[in-house]
Amino acid sequence: MFELVKFELYKIVSRKFNILALSVFILLYFFSISQFNLEYIQHFRNMHIEWKGPLTEERVAIARQELRELEAQREEDWEKYRADHQNQNGVIFEWDETLGSKLDVRFDLANRWERFENRNALLADLRAEIRTAEAAGLRDFDYSKNLMHYNMLSGLKPPSGDYFRGWGQLIDFAKTFGFVILGALILLTLAPVFADEYAVKMDSLILSSRHGRKKVVTAKIVASLFAVFSYAVILLIMNVTVNSALFSLDGSRVALQELFLYRHSPFNLYVSQYFFIQQATHLFGAAAFSLLVLLLSVFSRNALIPFFTGGAIYAGPFFLTRVLNIEHELIQRLMDFSYSQLIMVEELFSNFQVINLFGMPVLYLHATYFLFLLISAVTIYLIYYGFAKQQVI
Repeated sequence: MFELVKFELYKIVSRKFNILALSVFILLYFFSISQFNLEYIQHFRNMHIEWKGPLTEERVAIARQELRELEAQREEDWEKYRADHQNQNGVIFEWDETLGSKLDVRFDLANRWERFENRNALLADLRAEIRTAEAAGLRDFDYSKNLMHYNMLSGLKPPSGDYFRGWGQLIDFAKTFGFVILGALILLTLAPVFADEYAVKMDSLILSSRHGRKKVVTAKIVASLFAVFSYAVILLIMNVTVNSALFSLDGSRVALQELFLYRHSPFNLYVSQYFFIQQATHLFGAAAFSLLVLLLSVFSRNALIPFFTGGAIYAGPFFLTRVLNIEHELIQRLMDFSYSQLIMVEELFSNFQVINLFGMPVLYLHATYFLFLLISAVTIYLIYYGFAKQQVI
């Protein structure tokens, strides 16, 4: 069996187009990264040093006062430039990177504290709703949902003034480059796995062999998943290496809610903890989508069919909801429980979302995990069943 897996894996990785595609994607990523202003990033990181540690009202009040003073200084510099420009003195306005960094740091600190205050206000509202329901003797779905939300928010960590840009970049990768690159590689790599066997008439030989209807399928599945996991690991190593070098990995114990996109998240996690959970979920989504592409390949005589069909299933909900901004409820539900949502991960953790399961609130995250485990199990069964039922010609 091991030799069979090696053989199937070799057939996958030896396709030169797959290697070329991976190389092109990596080059595009490095080109995008090269556009960052490294001088500004270093200024911003240095300006955060004095604000390390938990934030307090007193520290935030100081930051806000300094923010007002810096804004006044910037306005003064700008007015002076405009006056000189009108007098045609040939003055060229030069943006002060240090001043800009100081402004951005204090603005960021003020926003972190504001989000913390908003969360405390939400906790107060939830507490009031829970007490009202208890006084009325209500123990319905809304009560259970509010109680779950309140308990999750109550355990969250307070904001800090630490720098954590590197972790933000690492986490952002899954829903941007990771989503595009890994999805494209899965389609390019796995669409031909079964379809090419039909194209070169190898299916008859495989199906008529002793273990052709089971062991060969198992080998193809294992080799396909190994290839996809290898792509994911390469992208992970690239992501960590580049972003840790450019932005550093300071602030690993900053709360997840300090990332703006996760400001409403109820999950009690450090950014470093979330990153590992995110990567595991990202891999799970990649495996689930890989199985779907293999299933489409089983029933296709041409590799283009699973490629374009799989691409539509993968990117279609995202395109309709995020690009065309269609807000129809059915389409939104398709996006909520889509392969793209699972692989991007963000929406699973960014908000408090539950579904009503027989009157009990179940986290959208847990429902999604269970749904795709079930779908993947059915997909594996259909891959075996679909290939075994092919006719020997």
